[in-house]
Amino acid sequence: MNIEGTELIAEQYIDALIARINAALNLSDLQQAVEDGVQPITGQLEVIAWEIQMLAPLLALLNPPTIDPTKIVTWITDFIAAQIAPQVTAYHKHVAQLAALTAKVAQIENAVERARERINNAAGQIPGL
Repeated sequence: MNIEGTELIAEQYIDALIARINAALNLSDLQQAVEDGVQPITGQLEVIAWEIQMLAPLLALLNPPTIDPTKIVTWITDFIAAQIAPQVTAYHKHVAQLAALTAKVAQIENAVERARERINNAAGQIPGL
């Protein structure tokens, strides 16, 4: 279940799941509907809770500091810790993921090429009838 755009929650998905549950004729159908349907919702709940936890520190930054220099420095420090540091951490994580994934794609390409050569060589060794 992917919640994107202006839709707050995937109501159609949930309504379809409820209809599937209501249409279940036996325990097996009911269990399958629950297993298939609830996991994406649970996953989405976990993502939402994590995002709220990550964004909550930003609420304190909505109140700009007064002219007190100490409060201004504290506000700037809090801004860096709450906004910039997590983004830099995410940046470094994505760079590492890109490097690792690129290396794995190269391994896949090499494996495909070796398999293609192996299969072509084997095909040439099959005697004609």
